[in-house]
Amino acid sequence: MKTKNSLPHLKTALPCLLALSAVIARGVTYEEIVRAQRLRLQKPDTYKEELAKERAAKTPAAGSASADRLSKEMFKAGGSVFWPHYLGQGTVYTRGVADMPLAENSDRIAKYMKAMPAKYNQRGVVTSVNATFFNLPIYVVDSSDPATPRTRVHFSGIASRRPYGKMNEILYPEEGVPMPAYAKAANPQRAGDSAMAIYDLHTGIFREYFLILKNEDGSWGGNYGGWSKDMFDLPRKNYAMQHIEGTDFVVGMIGGLAQVGIEEARRGVVNHAICFTAANARRGVFSWPAKGGDGTDDSPDAPAQGQWFRLPPDLDLDELNLGPFTRLLAETVQKWGGFASDKNLFCHAFNCEPGFQEEARTGQDPWTQGGDLFKKYKGKLGVINDFPWELTEWAPVDWGKPEK
Repeated sequence: MKTKNSLPHLKTALPCLLALSAVIARGVTYEEIVRAQRLRLQKPDTYKEELAKERAAKTPAAGSASADRLSKEMFKAGGSVFWPHYLGQGTVYTRGVADMPLAENSDRIAKYMKAMPAKYNQRGVVTSVNATFFNLPIYVVDSSDPATPRTRVHFSGIASRRPYGKMNEILYPEEGVPMPAYAKAANPQRAGDSAMAIYDLHTGIFREYFLILKNEDGSWGGNYGGWSKDMFDLPRKNYAMQHIEGTDFVVGMIGGLAQVGIEEARRGVVNHAICFTAANARRGVFSWPAKGGDGTDDSPDAPAQGQWFRLPPDLDLDELNLGPFTRLLAETVQKWGGFASDKNLFCHAFNCEPGFQEEARTGQDPWTQGGDLFKKYKGKLGVINDFPWELTEWAPVDWGKPEK
């Protein structure tokens, strides 16, 4: 009798157990779940605020020394900056959004985001994925290794953008830039932004180039770029993830680390905020941690570049029937948020780490047909109009900006 009577209970409990397992897999402990449920019953009107206070008390202050310290030994030339260690850990990219305040016009921004792309394209494209082009290839190098090639990179842009002083020394050094011989810029067919990033483990310097093209003699010509340093001490030295000078992404931030990493997509978990190229952004306004913007949309409900957004923490993503890669993006912004880093006057496009570095090593770009990510996400890595912009929530401009 016990066996028979237990079956209905098992059928009822099984979905709950599966949901609980999924939550625990995302890094929430059983004790936290029990505490949240208890507070919800005891204080239905204020339990969210109570949980927020408890989380804040346990979270290290931005830029504090309590964040785990990264080191050169955790990474390797030709390897990933996303997994098993994330180079942006402890920065603004890993602040949670469960307690994010909402802008007064958050609902109107969400509605406008869904409609905005139709102003710029008549193809019905609202959202897409930049996995193979229009993104930022990252090449991890170690300039202390004598085997690392040094390649001449010279400034080839317009005179008004010519860098001087330290910026010129970093981006266009006389001794050449350490980079692998197989390096390619995004859009190697000489169309689009042709961006490329070099992250040097030895010096701790980030170089991110914009409109950089390879010449027939093997040298490179760069139109512009940005640089920063202190690669392994970002939480204390550069919590906002801003370039010291210049930029590749218009927001002036270390944008490569806000892409969806290949190893993250492989594991189905992204543990940081992600950036996207918006169809457009509000004119004359940008939001910390962005240092700049180029929006031309005059609507008061267009988001500013750098303005954080999320999906509601209590939104049940299972009810949305999202495609596999859209689901990964939705889970990520629900926990870590996202922001617009550029505009393209076409659609909203999420940025992913290109597969050029891996293709040079294995012969296969994981995002393209035949690659494991193409197979994992069933080839749905182009247009993903199922991303629920209409359900997004937007923070006030400059949310989290430190007081001077």
